[in-house]
Amino acid sequence: AAEGNVFKFLMLHEGFTFQESVETLARRVGVTVSVEGQGDKLTRSRKTDSAIKINTLAKTFFQEVLSQWEEAAPAREYLQGRGLSEETVNNFELGFAPGAWNSLVRYLNKHKVGADTLVKLGLAAEGKRGAYDRFRSRIIFPIHDVSGNVVGFGGRVLGSGEPKYLNTPETEYFNKSRVLYGINESRRYIRESGYVIIMEGYMDVIAANQNGVKNVVASLGTSLTKDQVRLLQRYTNDVVIAYDADAAGVAATLRGLDLMQEMGCRVRVISISDGKDPDEFLQLHGAQGWQDLVAGAEPLLEYKFRQIKADIAGKVDNKPAMLQQLLPNLVNIRDDVERAESIKLLATRLHTSWDAIASEFKRFIEKDRKKRPNSDKITNNKHNTKHNTKQLDARTKAEKMLLRLILENPQLVSTVQKELEENFFNHPMYDRVFKTALPLIERSDYNPAIIFDFLDEDDQKVLGDLLMENVPEAEPVKILPSYIQAMQKFLKRERRESLMDKLIEAEKAGDQKRVSEMLEQLQTLL
Repeated sequence: AAEGNVFKFLMLHEGFTFQESVETLARRVGVTVSVEGQGDKLTRSRKTDSAIKINTLAKTFFQEVLSQWEEAAPAREYLQGRGLSEETVNNFELGFAPGAWNSLVRYLNKHKVGADTLVKLGLAAEGKRGAYDRFRSRIIFPIHDVSGNVVGFGGRVLGSGEPKYLNTPETEYFNKSRVLYGINESRRYIRESGYVIIMEGYMDVIAANQNGVKNVVASLGTSLTKDQVRLLQRYTNDVVIAYDADAAGVAATLRGLDLMQEMGCRVRVISISDGKDPDEFLQLHGAQGWQDLVAGAEPLLEYKFRQIKADIAGKVDNKPAMLQQLLPNLVNIRDDVERAESIKLLATRLHTSWDAIASEFKRFIEKDRKKRPNSDKITNNKHNTKHNTKQLDARTKAEKMLLRLILENPQLVSTVQKELEENFFNHPMYDRVFKTALPLIERSDYNPAIIFDFLDEDDQKVLGDLLMENVPEAEPVKILPSYIQAMQKFLKRERRESLMDKLIEAEKAGDQKRVSEMLEQLQTLL
């Protein structure tokens, strides 16, 4: 049962982060959220709220056109021909943009929205005779952010016009590299299933949902971005790629595989035979056929090996070239057992020995280590943040960000515990939150929100403060070693200072045996 405060409820049932929960609740009651010390970055401005309202008006207009206008009859027939039910069309709020040059402009002008604003939002473009609609004679797919706000649109042309798909352009309100189509509908199902399926197109996601496959999103283009991966990692690190089977789909798959694995995801790939896309496959085989496909999804290394082999087949001495392309993927495998199995797999596929692959892997990883960031700069770099009430010292900054990473990425706990001694948190509240979270992290339904139920009021405020921290721009698995090394440096310094104090006390007391012991420990430490 969902017990506790409303923020916990939104985090568990809507799949929001703590910050999104606060902002969503504030928006519902008409309050602007501002967090001291983080400036405008966490403030939802009136301009952004206005943009959402205008996009929502545009969405309503497109829906009315699709359902009521005679001009939209071919669009309705097309959607019915694709097998979409009226319920599915309404659930995804699909619409149609009429062919006239300024239908939407005139509609929104009646709602006192000026042409300049529509151009800034990407709903219109400026022409010689004034503003005209960007989307015309297209089926409209509203694009929502994770909170369900309409932030942009995609439009599919009817017939043979070009481009086939047209998206809202990049504006100060819309960046397609930071959103995923369907994430507002799928986030809770992603949490429940434990994995996400990434598809390529709007229709793939919609068809999947109609067939009962709801843990799906689309990447709004063929190139998956780091921001999109970070968005998914709020809900899972287990990813299944299901791009179209054409050449462009394969190339996009390879780029996405490497990016996601580098950022700490476990990645598998669905290969659909006969050149079918997910939409076509689902129409032919339904949910059960799709589940069979997911069960047989290839691990990243297996899929990539097969694609690289096909690409360089017949070239002289291609084994070294293939191995060099696959070694970065071995480096990014975090689990030692999985890595050992992957080395064995490559040895089999390349018809060479396990030792030969392992030896190449060791040489590669030594080069990779030299590229790691300098941990001594960790307390001064862009990942550090300020406490809401005062400037924190370097030790507390490192503790705060380390705990933030652990709470949102519980798979990092084992690494932290392995590298740091017990009771490494100096801040008492951070230590209590961490120790409270430890047994909860082992639960299959873990979500940072459940920790609230086990803390007193003061520690709940600390947890809320932690969860409001901006997620670091770099991948958690990449920056974690830097914070661990920073903590090791602080712990070593504290240990040295403690030994020095004991040495001084022993010298004052004339305890030569104790002096020798302290000197020996200092020497070992240094």
